[in-house]
Amino acid sequence: MEARVAHRSLLHEVLDDAFSAMTTDECVERLTGNGLVAGAVRDYDGMVGDEVVERLGVVGRFDRAPTGTPGRYIRLPYRMSTLEPTLGGVPAPAVGEHTRSLLTELGYEPADIVTLVDEGVVADHPTAGTAGTRIANGGVV
Repeated sequence: MEARVAHRSLLHEVLDDAFSAMTTDECVERLTGNGLVAGAVRDYDGMVGDEVVERLGVVGRFDRAPTGTPGRYIRLPYRMSTLEPTLGGVPAPAVGEHTRSLLTELGYEPADIVTLVDEGVVADHPTAGTAGTRIANGGVV
């Protein structure tokens, strides 16, 4: 074993003890304050709620189809040039908007799709595709 990793498990124990009593922000502050390059690994909620992330423009905004309600997404934290990255001008689909058409394309029968929707296995959107329309007796047309 290389000398630089000979005491890895002991080092992990010492670091775990030292950092476990601190918040993520305290850890980052302590590390960066001592000349180390460090940053927090955040989940989605931590990203969209972070002041620095917002200031850097990492959180993008869009309007959800078809309601136009605002949505947010995480963009790359760097820029390749002076070009502003976009979502291509196409609004994000509503949850379940393409469920029926996708499952039909994958070979599912309309009645099976209705069962998957009814059992909550997949999401369906009120104005979703035409793979099948539920009728009163439970059939599909």
